[in-house]
Amino acid sequence: MVNEEGHLVEHGKIGTIELKGENVFSGYWGMKEKTKEAFKKDGFFITGDLAKRDEDGYLIIVGRDKDMIISGGLNVYPKEIEDVINEMPNILESAVVGIQHHDFGEAVIAVVVSSDKTLAEIKVLDFLKIR
Repeated sequence: MVNEEGHLVEHGKIGTIELKGENVFSGYWGMKEKTKEAFKKDGFFITGDLAKRDEDGYLIIVGRDKDMIISGGLNVYPKEIEDVINEMPNILESAVVGIQHHDFGEAVIAVVVSSDKTLAEIKVLDFLKIR
């Protein structure tokens, strides 16, 4: 996994998965330009998957680079936030997306489905603050 500059990332840090080998496809059928964008000059295929290694060396996929939200210069990974929200009692599912924001570039929005009809936004925000 590599960072935006193409350097290997440390354990626990998020990077983009790149693959190389005989088992990797050679390109997109009839799409030379897309193939050129997807492969680095050294032959590595840029998957677009964002991941980190845990303390045991396992890869944990945290999202896709196109899903990443950049808010005020910070990289926000929707799946990481969704995973925390989904730990809350009575949460059935959640989705985190970015929307345009005139000061920060993008703002983070969470859509939550809960079996608790009294769930208020402040409860979700408070839960996220302690994580």
